[in-house]
Amino acid sequence: MSTVGENFLYQVSDGAEVVGFTYPGTLWCGAGNMADHYGQLETDSCCRTHDHCPHVIHAFSSKYGYTNFKWHSICHCDCDNTLKDCLREVNDTSSRIVGQAFFNVIGVPCFEFTYEEQCAERHWYGL
Repeated sequence: MSTVGENFLYQVSDGAEVVGFTYPGTLWCGAGNMADHYGQLETDSCCRTHDHCPHVIHAFSSKYGYTNFKWHSICHCDCDNTLKDCLREVNDTSSRIVGQAFFNVIGVPCFEFTYEEQCAERHWYGL
């Protein structure tokens, strides 16, 4: 893995270059990650867990009937709430900076699955 500048460009194991940004002092916090392997955590286990959220809509893609036109991924609100709780529990300088940036400065939205009632129209011959 090679880094150019301030963690904006890096190469992954297959040689492809990925553009992203990780917060200084972290490996998993930001768009993408700089970790060599899954177990490499340092101070950011919260971000690693968030990066592996099972319900994600990646930038400029569609999923779950929604199109994400943003430059960053959008996660299910449960994943964002877990991230917030984890960062509060860690409560060090890095976790406070990441939490402030993610939730207050950038204001990354989240989504939830909702159930909507479906109305069936009845006719004399059935549904």
